[in-house]
Amino acid sequence: MVAKEESPDWQLGSQTRPMMKAGELIIRLKQADHLKGKSFLWFGRASMYALFTIGGEKRNSKVIHHSGTSPVWNEQLSFKIAEHVHFGLYNTLNVHFFDHELRRRNIPRGTAKIDVAALLEEHKNEVPVQEYQVFYKGKPKGTVELGLTFIPSTRKPLNWLQNLVKSLALNDSSNFAQR
Repeated sequence: MVAKEESPDWQLGSQTRPMMKAGELIIRLKQADHLKGKSFLWFGRASMYALFTIGGEKRNSKVIHHSGTSPVWNEQLSFKIAEHVHFGLYNTLNVHFFDHELRRRNIPRGTAKIDVAALLEEHKNEVPVQEYQVFYKGKPKGTVELGLTFIPSTRKPLNWLQNLVKSLALNDSSNFAQR
């Protein structure tokens, strides 16, 4: 049987890259500038909204009607990150921008990818509002301004297996003493 060689990237995984922790991630969405596109209805003024995805969860911002390509939200959204999830799934925040259409499918207008874990580690869980590049079809097209706050969970992780083993060991030793 041949031993499977493990790649150095896999071995170093969490040691070289910061990982998210359990807690609450708060996103302060301020505005976007120069996003791609215009709407044919309402005299060319797009109605924009943002879709945030992280760790398989989604949150929508409110729709800013007739905002054009530079909507202003001044909105706050949050994600709860539980203790039992794979934290690697929560390292990157994807922000997708759409033109909201009433009579047809919403039209994509760009995406920003933000390395949340690294930013939060660098800024000690409080990232001030700053600009991030938005890409449309692989090309830079506009920016988004947002800030991040992370509130770590105060719950101590349950190690139920260790607790069970300890309680069984105590029960066995007390039963043994009675025999």
